[in-house]
Amino acid sequence: MNMIKEISKLVKKAGKFVILMLALIYIVSPIDLLPANPLDDIIVGLIAFLMVFGEFDIGEKLLGAI
Repeated sequence: MNMIKEISKLVKKAGKFVILMLALIYIVSPIDLLPANPLDDIIVGLIAFLMVFGEFDIGEKLLGAI
């Protein structure tokens, strides 16, 4: 049981890292959903920041059903 909790913590940390890296790649990439408007980059950055450092844990919601 303890090993499952450790694996769960590791998966959460890995998921947060992946979210941050995807947000960083999107922000620095030349592809934008809204050309000549930095609003989408700001929104992606805020969503990634809140998912990683906020209280809402999407990984717990997704994996909680399993």
